[in-house]
Amino acid sequence: MLRVALLSALVGLGAAQQPYSTYMTHFGHSIKNGQIKGGEVITVFEHTCVKAPCAVTQIHVPSIYPGSGQPWNWENGILTFTIDGEVLKLTLLELAMEGSDGAKGRNAADGSPWGISMFGKTAKSGAVYSTLRIPFQKTLKVTIEMAPEAQGNGVFWIIIRGVEAYRVTLGDIVLPASTRLRISKFGPQKVTPYQLINLANFTSSGALLTVVFSAESSDYTYLEACMRLVDPAGGVSFLSSGAEDYFLSASYFDEGMFKTENSGLTFFDGRGSVSAYKVHTRDFVPVQGGGSLVFRVGELTSGCGNMTSCPNVFCPKGEQVTLEEPKTNVKMSNNITYTTMVLYYEWDVDGDVETPLETLFLSVDNGYLTAKQAHAVSSKPEAVKTILDVCGKACFQQKDDKKSHLAALMLKDL
Repeated sequence: MLRVALLSALVGLGAAQQPYSTYMTHFGHSIKNGQIKGGEVITVFEHTCVKAPCAVTQIHVPSIYPGSGQPWNWENGILTFTIDGEVLKLTLLELAMEGSDGAKGRNAADGSPWGISMFGKTAKSGAVYSTLRIPFQKTLKVTIEMAPEAQGNGVFWIIIRGVEAYRVTLGDIVLPASTRLRISKFGPQKVTPYQLINLANFTSSGALLTVVFSAESSDYTYLEACMRLVDPAGGVSFLSSGAEDYFLSASYFDEGMFKTENSGLTFFDGRGSVSAYKVHTRDFVPVQGGGSLVFRVGELTSGCGNMTSCPNVFCPKGEQVTLEEPKTNVKMSNNITYTTMVLYYEWDVDGDVETPLETLFLSVDNGYLTAKQAHAVSSKPEAVKTILDVCGKACFQQKDDKKSHLAALMLKDL
């Protein structure tokens, strides 16, 4: 009974995200009035990770001012991240998850300052920031460029910083140490009614981070589309009952623009064009062993749902449902353009699993337990595993913490 009570108490306290370690050290740099020319690539930061994993924790680009007489096109400036030899590129507009039209101010309601904890845009001239975690194991290099069409001399400002010995968290989940960021882009490209669009193809296990969607059309009927998560075997999970539903709105975004921690509509012209984002920090969507994220242009609806239709009933596993002919009640435009960007994390699970005893040794190494304390419990690995399964590594990594005291009682009881 004592064991059950203690397990319940540990669950009630909630799992810690990431305990502090003395190995956590800051790195970063900032540049004021940096000089840059059209077509030039400027290195703004480099870092070699000493205590892996490392992660970039904030990027802020106040702006890239163009030369005299040049177009005001800061949003097309480019940041390039070379992470452990792999290259990721983001425009400044993409850094703020604004989509292809979000910051261009095509109507009076657009372009106002806004921000959430992960990203935002707080000035007409730019001020785009991101606290999106960009993990790396060995090396990081960051460069900046003016918009591809820019000419002459320009000026830029940038701030970048991060932390060593830092595990990436996604909502309340601490991700594996081998976690890496991936970016998948589609478009801008003309699409046809009922076309299926692969937004991202996953090559390993991982989790969705953000989805950014922009579309241009003469009406909003394409928003009937359902979002599908397809597993490696071809099984389909439906993530939405429509496009605007996926972005946590309804009725073709009939209340207009909004920005929240979970989703937002950053552009809406009321005629057929939108830019929206969805953040999966509180809506954890894991991917096991690969698969794909698939969107559509408009939708057909029938039965249990599959790659050709969105479901209109719930089908218990193994139960057969008589299918009607897929139906749609709308006629779509033939002039639709999609632009999308998906950010997601992937990791190598097999190479990241710690045994209970390894957890104890790491706790000693990080200064959370003394060698004497670790030795006292090292003869009970199954007991340690039981505690880890319930409340995580925090049970062995907090000094004078309620969880640590409960863990000690559990070991004594076990």
